[in-house]
Amino acid sequence: MEGLIDNEFQDFLSHNLIYQVDGAVYKNMRYYLKFYHDFNEYKNYYSQIEYVRNEYNRRMHRFYKDIRKPTLFIRYIKDHEELVSN
Repeated sequence: MEGLIDNEFQDFLSHNLIYQVDGAVYKNMRYYLKFYHDFNEYKNYYSQIEYVRNEYNRRMHRFYKDIRKPTLFIRYIKDHEELVSN
């Protein structure tokens, strides 16, 4: 996450880094982030990416506005395997 914040989410949704890994689950292979609820498994990635990108751009804008104040980051790690694989 620190790398994403430092480079202002560059390549976060870059089409050459996003791969479908299971049904509607996509993964950014650079940052090892999975998108569980953003894509529809029955629709083409390219037909959805603009909507998803707009949603994340809105969230990122709000995020950078909010972190001007002291901020505590909490990250959920599913299990030991996820911890050591990233």
